[in-house]
Amino acid sequence: AKIQTTPVEDWELEKVRTGAHRSQIQSAQSTLGRAIALADSATNFGDPNLVNLTYEKVAAVTKADIQRVAKKYLSEENRTVVVTMPKKAAAAAMPKQ
Repeated sequence: AKIQTTPVEDWELEKVRTGAHRSQIQSAQSTLGRAIALADSATNFGDPNLVNLTYEKVAAVTKADIQRVAKKYLSEENRTVVVTMPKKAAAAAMPKQ
């Protein structure tokens, strides 16, 4: 709810941008990483060149964009609640006879 009413801080946005840039560089350091990124861009978005634009797209996101998207998608109607129940304790071990 806070993100819907209060813009993110400059340092928070910069941290995300830095992390995205680092991730892109790390994945591009191996042939497998480059292949996965190309395949992901081609398969999911129909554009293998998108791999070259990912950081620029992340860097272009503004505080206003984050707030607008939070207001639109982070609503009670869009949430999923998962309730987990712990297993019951196992029965005590049978005493040896």
